Amino acid sequence: MEKKAITIVGLSGSGKSSVGKLLADALGLPFTDTDKEIERETGKTIPEIFDEFGEKTFREIEKEVVIRSIKGGGVVSLGGGAILHPESRRVILEDSLCFYIKVSIDELERRLRKESEERPLLRGNLRERLEKLYSERKELYEMAHFTIKGDDLSPREICALMAFHLKGFLRESNIYSSLHDAYIREIDWDEIKELPLVTSNSVYRIYGGFLRNHRLEVIPDGEEAKSLTVVEGLYKRFMDWGVERKDVVLALGGGALTDSVGFATATFKRGCDLITIPTTSLAQIDASIGGKTAINLGEVKNVVGTFKVPRYVIIDPRFNLSLEDRRYFEGLVEAIKMAFVRSPELLQLIRESIGEIRRRNIRKLAEIVRVSVELKLRIAERDLFDSSLRHILNFGHTLGHAVESTHGFTHGEAVALGMIFAIKVGEMLGISKKGLLDELMSLLLEIGMPVEPKELNVDKVFFKLSQDKKIKGGKVNFILLKDVGQAILHPLSLSELKTYLSELFPETVARDRGLGSYRGDVAFQGGS
Repeated sequence: MEKKAITIVGLSGSGKSSVGKLLADALGLPFTDTDKEIERETGKTIPEIFDEFGEKTFREIEKEVVIRSIKGGGVVSLGGGAILHPESRRVILEDSLCFYIKVSIDELERRLRKESEERPLLRGNLRERLEKLYSERKELYEMAHFTIKGDDLSPREICALMAFHLKGFLRESNIYSSLHDAYIREIDWDEIKELPLVTSNSVYRIYGGFLRNHRLEVIPDGEEAKSLTVVEGLYKRFMDWGVERKDVVLALGGGALTDSVGFATATFKRGCDLITIPTTSLAQIDASIGGKTAINLGEVKNVVGTFKVPRYVIIDPRFNLSLEDRRYFEGLVEAIKMAFVRSPELLQLIRESIGEIRRRNIRKLAEIVRVSVELKLRIAERDLFDSSLRHILNFGHTLGHAVESTHGFTHGEAVALGMIFAIKVGEMLGISKKGLLDELMSLLLEIGMPVEPKELNVDKVFFKLSQDKKIKGGKVNFILLKDVGQAILHPLSLSELKTYLSELFPETVARDRGLGSYRGDVAFQGGS
């Protein structure tokens, strides 16, 4: 029988409630915290019920709530002792898909030190109480269908691992292109296990348990991956693996990793095949699509590169569930960029879906990714070598790259500021339609992006801009907007650019907006 509910068990402090709410949001399912439900129904706190009526009465009340919640479906976070009652346990194991979040006593003690007296079963010597509860419940917890070790993982990362154990929540969507195909679907780990695979430290830390590839290389995270040293190491590994021309190498990671592996496969033995599996929103929506690859040379970003069209790209939106807020939302900036330069329809979809996007609903994410990827592929297949039409994808990027490299913003944050700058310049030149700026800023604020930097060193930014590879004859081509879907190329002299920078981004912005708008990642909140 198909399970109607997903249940989460574990000791107090394991993060059941935090993870459960994230998972319910991602799957578009209702969420129930049985401890909260008991308090709502009885009008008493859990400690009050224990003190007034004792644990036996509490377990009977809990049993009724647990069974009813599971029968109702959705994601259900269970109290630490819910699995003790035989009838509750039978329903948990037979009528739900049960996850056990296993956290060490040392870690639980650290998390619960300040609140143990508020939990009836943890009063007194906290460590002794935790050890006693664990010994009593260990065998019962291990009856769960899946166990996830939670010591070194955030709630978001645990949520992602749970989602990867689930099947059927994502409808497959294939995008066919003369350049390369993209498949938006749930990844099949068995399908890729025989291929040589390169991944990053952070991806391996979270998802390494799924990887059974005997030819596996782990490289550094982020920009550190985009170096000649790392690429040389990949060449040597390919030789160790016996990779031949037209053999396939898998790249599993974010945009920096797919760039590095793409460059290596493009140049190893004059080219072997590549399949990319992007794991960040930025890579899924933009960086892994279209065949561009580049690595850095010293402090200069993307100065050594080539075009490497992958055989195809597999996009599984569930990877987005593990990203911290800043890394997740920065990829959505690229979707917003694509909407503004190319598609009023995508812009409308983003507007209508902003709540689900913020909650990381994987079905809605898949839809946003599908439209964005298809738009980029249609552009890239007409202009693979970035000689004309593809220039419009630089909207916000000319200034964005300079701000990113000089001020420590993420790529998405910097591009957000770059798009705002471009529209402001367009308004000053009488090119951009009134209202575009407000619409852009409203969307960016919805996803926690900065719309004004607290500080910007104009001289540093201008110096970086003056080194831009797109400068010709003392002028840099900026992408400006007439309206949504109407992007144009407009050359600006360096002196004009310096003037606009000084006027539109003064050294210190008075209003305190921008990075401070982040909500931050979800904290652990243990149940009883």
